[in-house]
Amino acid sequence: MPVSPPCCKLRMIFEYYKVDYQCYKGKKKGSDYKKVPAIVVANLQINDSFVIVKALAKILDGAPLSPALLELEEMTTFGTMVALEAQVANTTAELNKCGPMFGTGISPIIGAILPCVSCCLTTCAGPGFYKKNPHLLSLQEYQDKYAAALQNKQFLHGSAPGIVDVSFCGMIAPFEHAGNKCVSELIGAKGPLAEWYARMKLQVPTLSYDAKSIELSQ
Repeated sequence: MPVSPPCCKLRMIFEYYKVDYQCYKGKKKGSDYKKVPAIVVANLQINDSFVIVKALAKILDGAPLSPALLELEEMTTFGTMVALEAQVANTTAELNKCGPMFGTGISPIIGAILPCVSCCLTTCAGPGFYKKNPHLLSLQEYQDKYAAALQNKQFLHGSAPGIVDVSFCGMIAPFEHAGNKCVSELIGAKGPLAEWYARMKLQVPTLSYDAKSIELSQ
């Protein structure tokens, strides 16, 4: 799923670290795990993007995540990402921006009903994010937490980017590509997080969102 934030963060990690990988369409065939993403490394399947990043840190950065970095990755996965999704699902205009990311082959009929579907989703799904996730903070509160973690450092990992930096950027990428304003609300116009994001944008690759070019059939 090329527009899925958890999938995007893993694709960005693989591309940043120049990992040779193949991306397959849909849930893993023959697996009891019915969500995405899941990866297979040396015949071992690893499920859930948080668990995957935790496992890959030892391989790609050469060391396990520290408790502080592990807490940041957990916040990115189960807090910040859900809060961004909630913001998008809460506003019809923001949800409509995501439509073109599903490909240029959308039929005129789907294009015509998309605004109506979006309206229904914002009415029903938007508030549901907060009911199911009462722990969610505001985007400003998440910004403050990342800024506190950065302190005087250039990156979350220190003087150079690490897997948690890249993961965070990859999670944000599809929202920014869609033009969702929640990204600017999270990052801010100035301050430690905005400066971090400007530095990271010079470091990380630009992702493709064209399913035909990146996804293989299983």
